[in-house]
Amino acid sequence: MFIRLRSVIQRHTKKITAIVILLLLVTLFIWHYPIRRVVNEPLVTVPASQEPLIIPSISPVKKADFEILSCPADFDIYPSTIQNSGFTAAKMPIPKPFTNVRHVSTGHLLDQAGYGMEFGTSYALMEDGSVYRWGNLSFEAGIHPSGFPQKVAGAPTSIKQQDGRFALTHQGEVWDLGIGETPKRVQELKGAIGIAQAFDSSVLGWYPNGVVRLYETYGSDGKPLTKKWELQGELTAMYATPYIALALRKDGTLVHIQDNSFQNSTSSFQNIMLPNGEMPTKIETTMSYSTKAYIQSDRQKWYMINQDNQLVDATAPDSTIQLTATQYYTVALQKDGSVLAWGDLQNLLGPDYQSVTPEKAIRLDGLSNVAKLAVGSDHVLALTTDRQLLSLGSNMYGQLGRTSVYTAVPIAIGQWPGLDALYPSYESYIAIKDGDAWLWKTDDTPKPLLLGQKVSKALNSHTLLTSNGHLLLLDPYGSKTCSMLQTPEPIVDVSHTWSGFLMVLRDGRTLYVQGIEGNSGPLKVSDFILNPRPKGVVTRVFGSPSAFALTDQGELYFAPKMVKGAFSSDMVPAQAGTSFSQFSPMDYVFNEGSRFIALALDEQNKVHELTLKQTEGSSESNIFTVEIKKTDHQAQQLTGGAYIDSQGIIHDTNIFADNHVSLPGSSKLVTTSSYYHFPIEGRAYFFHHFVTQDGTIYWLGDRPFVRQETRAGAVVIP
Repeated sequence: MFIRLRSVIQRHTKKITAIVILLLLVTLFIWHYPIRRVVNEPLVTVPASQEPLIIPSISPVKKADFEILSCPADFDIYPSTIQNSGFTAAKMPIPKPFTNVRHVSTGHLLDQAGYGMEFGTSYALMEDGSVYRWGNLSFEAGIHPSGFPQKVAGAPTSIKQQDGRFALTHQGEVWDLGIGETPKRVQELKGAIGIAQAFDSSVLGWYPNGVVRLYETYGSDGKPLTKKWELQGELTAMYATPYIALALRKDGTLVHIQDNSFQNSTSSFQNIMLPNGEMPTKIETTMSYSTKAYIQSDRQKWYMINQDNQLVDATAPDSTIQLTATQYYTVALQKDGSVLAWGDLQNLLGPDYQSVTPEKAIRLDGLSNVAKLAVGSDHVLALTTDRQLLSLGSNMYGQLGRTSVYTAVPIAIGQWPGLDALYPSYESYIAIKDGDAWLWKTDDTPKPLLLGQKVSKALNSHTLLTSNGHLLLLDPYGSKTCSMLQTPEPIVDVSHTWSGFLMVLRDGRTLYVQGIEGNSGPLKVSDFILNPRPKGVVTRVFGSPSAFALTDQGELYFAPKMVKGAFSSDMVPAQAGTSFSQFSPMDYVFNEGSRFIALALDEQNKVHELTLKQTEGSSESNIFTVEIKKTDHQAQQLTGGAYIDSQGIIHDTNIFADNHVSLPGSSKLVTTSSYYHFPIEGRAYFFHHFVTQDGTIYWLGDRPFVRQETRAGAVVIP
């Protein structure tokens, strides 16, 4: 047997050797390039211009590989330490006091949709007859709110009465001071002897013969409209807000105009009589729908008109000399110049003050020597006996007149030598320096968040990535608890995205992880399949406004489909054949408030504008496409929706039209951060921070709003 086998081998030695070598080569090829089809995964057809797809082999996700664990015991969250962050705030110019104010009023802006937009405009009539305005100046694109009083150019000088955006001269001319427009005469109200602002864009003019006219700046056809009432008897005063209009006759009777808008074609009105023969001595219409007006009688008793237009008793301290209200709370001026408040005070004083009764009214801090109050829907202005102006409440649009809310040129706000990165979060920033994370609000001293743990990236104030690839999940409510996501390989990059996190591991796997950080349901991990397979390895991921991934070869992929609020597993090229060196999305985009949602920079330093569009879908699915437009612009750096050209000029059409804004000539950038806020609640704002080599931090654009200032402060001029 063995003799015959040896004989066969000797006769066919060359053939057998060739077969063995061939089998060895095939084995090596299969081992190096595994060809396996994922179970239940359809074959993908690719255009002929692309290389044929080889579906990668994805190992099944093991639950044990991904687990949320407690952080090690040595993690000290929000540590109590005397360690200095190294930050020094820039010395800002000392503002000048805003003095010699004769009269104060507010614009009658309100959020009728209930989306939390705390509109506010403030006005001051000065002793010299000039008018100043601050807060929300216009709803036109490109016009930003002002945080400090600005003189209204073109306003008349002989003003007799001023109420919001409308003014009456001694000559009987009514003027619309406009919002972002040049002041103009209201010819329809010529000869009026008094005015009362109704809505922000409408005004009532009254005449001694009992005639009242309502003027609206824009009707349904874009032209001004007027409406007329003929009230019997001579009038002496008029009071109005969006909710009510009251006229006072010479005989002391009040007339309630039923409809001070153009929604009702009738011109109905009714007389209001105080009980027991009392006569009104003080009348205050308010910005509150539930308490439309307060009336004090000649017997020092207070009444109010409620949301049902009924005259009822009002409870107020005996020493009250003025009563008015915002949409949340009532404020009462006392004889000694102090101010009390009651109602829903939680926005002003905190959650423990949601329902304060008049009997337990709170004295507002910082208000003293007050002679007159004026309120908007969300803020309070107080004119003092020495003609200065104080404010408190919402500052969403700069209506308090105490701090800058927008800058069109970069302003140095501080110096932080050695700062590595700055990540904007909601009303705060996370600063990374030497692996330490600091929580910083620009009007406060940075406080340590987590020290000594080699933090490399912050998604927000409670989600941190370390340089050794751990994702840390801190308690968003400020306790010292901490958890950590265990992964089979270190995390290279991570980003928030719809219903979860988008992350890439060291082995190049791009993952979609759900069930972390308050998301409902168990921990769920799925792989994204990049189709066709990229030449490079994914190193960066971006979760907003959709899921994007960038490889080390500049290939940009995105997830084109969502089903039931979660991404499907495929990622496709955003633009095949183009290599991008930088990709910069606008974070926190809520709606289509922008022409594009991201910028990309190619290898020739050309700027590309990227737009994400929904093309089709069903009630349970959304399908997206990406459009990329190559521009003629060249840049050296991208940040958010801005690009910096080779001359150091900063371009961002969302913030300003002027393209000649730049940092100081010798500045060398170390890092940048950007924030774009297109909300359903509150105003949109966009801002950038630039950190230079010497640690100087520059601010450009909007200042993120602070909803409430709980302590009164002085209105100032920079």
